[in-house]
Amino acid sequence: MKKAILVLLLIVIAGGAGVTLWGSLRAKQAYRDMVLAITESPDIGVLETSYEGGWLRSTAHTSFEIRGPLGDAFQRWLTALGREEVRGRVGVRMHQTIEHGCRPLLDWLRAGP
Repeated sequence: MKKAILVLLLIVIAGGAGVTLWGSLRAKQAYRDMVLAITESPDIGVLETSYEGGWLRSTAHTSFEIRGPLGDAFQRWLTALGREEVRGRVGVRMHQTIEHGCRPLLDWLRAGP
């Protein structure tokens, strides 16, 4: 009986570790897909990206510039507000904290439909 409980416990631990590893890999791939989707737009240029993967939490930093009509409109808006010197580039910095592994899955299951 003790051996069966020990084997069951090891299976649960291995399964939890597997789900956590899978979640970490999927989060990194999803971040890469997001950056690729951003770069496909002719009006957005990605300046820098970084991804620091962790066991249960990862962080991502992305900087991109907005070009074209949207960037021009933002620059005109700043000039209309009285800003004398407007940068030639309009940029956005995104900092993301990504939770993955067993905990977000359990939170999702607890929340229900």
